Amino acid sequence: MKVNINTIIAAMLVAFLLGIGGGSALYSWLWGARRASPLTFAALQIGIGLAGAVMSPVVAINPNMGLDYFARTFLVVIIGGIGSMLGVLGGGSLIGMLEAGLSAFLKPIVAQVIVLVMAILVIRLRPQGIFGKAK
Repeated sequence: MKVNINTIIAAMLVAFLLGIGGGSALYSWLWGARRASPLTFAALQIGIGLAGAVMSPVVAINPNMGLDYFARTFLVVIIGGIGSMLGVLGGGSLIGMLEAGLSAFLKPIVAQVIVLVMAILVIRLRPQGIFGKAK
């Protein structure tokens, strides 16, 4: 049975966030950065380092290697809704499926432009995001 390293890392992160083994990251995340413990900060830094290590065989290592992922992450949060974990999951799924589906029929850059236009429409029509709560 093969197990992907990403699955192991995701399972460890979920266990930490849910407090299995004494972790308090989810509590800190829910109550704001002022209460976040140094342990939470360290766990996030370890996660970033692991993400870089997993991605390094796939992409060239340079100072700008994360900008493409950063832009997509920003669009996920905008479309899903700031402050909503369900929104992040829904926005990420929507963007991923839309971009992958459109890339099968169109050029990948055209798919990215369509996703950007969709994000602009969401900002214009529903500023709180798809799953965000109106204030």
